[in-house]
Amino acid sequence: MVNSHVPVTDRAVGATEDRLAAASEVAERQSGPDADFTGFGATNVTLHRVDTLLRLDDACTAIEVAQRLEPAAVGVLGRERRARHLITVARARALTRERALAERALLDADRLAPEEVRRPAVTQLVGELMELAPSPSADLTALAGRCGLRS
Repeated sequence: MVNSHVPVTDRAVGATEDRLAAASEVAERQSGPDADFTGFGATNVTLHRVDTLLRLDDACTAIEVAQRLEPAAVGVLGRERRARHLITVARARALTRERALAERALLDADRLAPEEVRRPAVTQLVGELMELAPSPSADLTALAGRCGLRS
């Protein structure tokens, strides 16, 4: 039975943490990073944790968790998955007012998988970074152009 005295957001965070913890346990018992060829593993669970933290409005913790990821472990993932993770990190960096780092993550994502950066929500993020920058860098301006935005 759900405790009606606990706010919905607290229940959602608790349920999310429980599920991520269970996924982490399964990933740890698995014999390798992709032993069953599903893409499931400890690194992917951590990427989902970063995304979930951002969706739960905890950008600071999302960045902290992302920084603990081993670059080599992320490097073996598919380019689209790596690009989506970089986009998540860019969103978190933008929310924590680290615009230069947000821009760098978006540019890295664009090099990996441009089609991921051309999605409407990501294009909107690029536009927001353009608006927030007193004088946008040439790289950000070029990215905005590739996204179909006017500078």
